[in-house]
Amino acid sequence: MMKFLVVIFFLSSCAAFLDRNATIDSDIVFSGGSYGDKIWNDSLTFDRLSWYKEINMIYDISIAELKFDSPFRKWLGEETLRAAKCDRLFIGLIYTKNGAPVSTANFIQQFRNSDIEDIVLTDFQREFESHAGYRDWRLSRHKLVGLCARSNSRFPVVVKVPGFTDQKILNVLK
Repeated sequence: MMKFLVVIFFLSSCAAFLDRNATIDSDIVFSGGSYGDKIWNDSLTFDRLSWYKEINMIYDISIAELKFDSPFRKWLGEETLRAAKCDRLFIGLIYTKNGAPVSTANFIQQFRNSDIEDIVLTDFQREFESHAGYRDWRLSRHKLVGLCARSNSRFPVVVKVPGFTDQKILNVLK
């Protein structure tokens, strides 16, 4: 009986290991920041979902909520008034491998389908790209997008990628 259980355990472990498509959940943390003469030690934490086909990352979405009291809001610069119209403002970092079936525009459309508007945050992006964490996390191939949620936005957002299980992100309970 014990041998049977060991064999079953071994086979199930191998089956999980041989899965060709995997989705991995992790975090990216940006510690500290500055804007003009202001310096802060707060952190901006991105919830990260990465889709892998075998060992290659095909898609990556990282999202952080930019809360009203976050010092990182200083990076909004001229976009502060536009962002103030959002009930909740998220910063999204989206990566799609060249030639992948789902494009960055497809991911943005999935947010729009939940009534979350995408907004351009040029000032925030300039400050973000100047942060050491941007280079450390190698985010130069990611597209930064502001995601503006209002009272009619639907949460969580279900992200669909062919060949992978659907993923729920932007849960309002977080």
